[in-house]
Amino acid sequence: MLKRGQVTIFVILGLVILIILGIVYYVKFYILESKYVNIVPQDIQAVDEYVKNCLEQTVKEGLVYLGDHGGYFIEEIPYYYKNNVSLIEENFLNRELNNYINYRLNYCIKDFYYLSEYNIQENGFEVNSEINQNVNVLLDYKLDITKADKTYNLRYFNVVLNSNISKMFDIADFIVEDYALNGNRNCITCIYDKIEETNFDLYINYVDDGILYSLDNGQENFDWLIL
Repeated sequence: MLKRGQVTIFVILGLVILIILGIVYYVKFYILESKYVNIVPQDIQAVDEYVKNCLEQTVKEGLVYLGDHGGYFIEEIPYYYKNNVSLIEENFLNRELNNYINYRLNYCIKDFYYLSEYNIQENGFEVNSEINQNVNVLLDYKLDITKADKTYNLRYFNVVLNSNISKMFDIADFIVEDYALNGNRNCITCIYDKIEETNFDLYINYVDDGILYSLDNGQENFDWLIL
């Protein structure tokens, strides 16, 4: 039988453990997350919203562009398999979306032309995209903002969007692997079994010496070539 003093010790230990777990949770899910959250004073909320809106617009345009070009930003023809070599790389979509944003973001920002009431000094930016079940883009954009003799700083901007591009890319990857495993031909029934659980339509066109594949769900599409 436990004595009253022992019970008290166990109760205290239990409370200590709960407090420690609470501190760990706070550090992991609040302090670390808040690293990428701007605390925006009222005076510069217009700047914060302007950058976020431009980032969101650029990401949306980038996803449409990459879908139309098989995930590539630069390549005119999206080869995924050529001369018996797979051209799909790890983190391929993340890299290409980063490249698109790096190139196109300032077309929307326009050097803050529409925010002339502020004096805004830019210090360059970096983009980190993660495309999984959704599209998560973090923009590290150091801004020194002066208004009415007061100077403020902004840095992190985050956009999270729903998109099917990752699922479409996974199906494209499956089709390329299937093509290679079957001696440069596809198991068409296998492909349709793969996409049956999705709402995608698959179109196959034979062009020149290659095959043009296209996935479409009415809102997004994804095209690529196998030669």
